[in-house]
Amino acid sequence: MSTRELSHPETLVVINERAGAGAMADVFRRTEHPLRDAIGDFDVAFTDYVGHATELVRDGLLNGYRRVVVGGGDGTLNEAVNGWFGADGAPIAPDARMALLTGGTGGDFRKTIGVKNRDQALAAIVGDRAVPHDVGRVR
Repeated sequence: MSTRELSHPETLVVINERAGAGAMADVFRRTEHPLRDAIGDFDVAFTDYVGHATELVRDGLLNGYRRVVVGGGDGTLNEAVNGWFGADGAPIAPDARMALLTGGTGGDFRKTIGVKNRDQALAAIVGDRAVPHDVGRVR
């Protein structure tokens, strides 16, 4: 990954194809082209193991991505949020934004932010709709 200047925020899409009992792989296949048409080019990284989304998001932010779209469920989102912060607890890129492309089994977070389905998630990403949330740290 390298830092590049674009007319829109540079986007990294992190996908956990195993989320939702494997349904996320299909969700992403159906969403990839409409998402690309709506927001322009983006890079895609697939998770390979537990904790990988944390690494991918952290590396992405350190390499200049300023929008991260997380494709998965609550577990994948949790990992992505953990990658958002450095060891000191401060955000790695305070100006960056995270978006959720739903695809998990329970979807507690997506329900909290009022996203009922893939189409609503895509509309929120395309519209760059922000829903601020607090983040806690437990040791």
